[in-house]
Amino acid sequence: MRILLLLLVFIVGLVASTTRFSATLVYARVTLRCKAPRDAQATVFLMESDFQDHAFDEDDTFDFATYHFGKQPEMKVALKGEEFEFSGLDPYIYVLHSCTKTANHQETFVVPLMESMYRSRSFDVIIDLDRGTSVVTHRRIHS
Repeated sequence: MRILLLLLVFIVGLVASTTRFSATLVYARVTLRCKAPRDAQATVFLMESDFQDHAFDEDDTFDFATYHFGKQPEMKVALKGEEFEFSGLDPYIYVLHSCTKTANHQETFVVPLMESMYRSRSFDVIIDLDRGTSVVTHRRIHS
């Protein structure tokens, strides 16, 4: 058993040293819409899902920013991240906001961007917090 394990470690090391692994890049431009926010700010995170529902490996936070409602023209938050994973990336947007009818109450809104993403991509995301809807467009970028 030990010899098999050592052989496996050797093979993985050999493959890793002779193969050029590159990180997958994720860019996201996010626009939030809310007609009457209780708080003029929201926090927007670019996240990457790791082993859903497993406590031993929490999701990765790539980037985050504060969104300010009421800007003209409409504000866009630019977020980016990069990582290499054998199974591809599962990026998503996570928003913590106060676009609610209840005072002093925050809610979350999650927008999956893509599953098993192996190629670098740029996303444009528009989230309507009043309606609870989102529109996501993407394009491949060459890195």
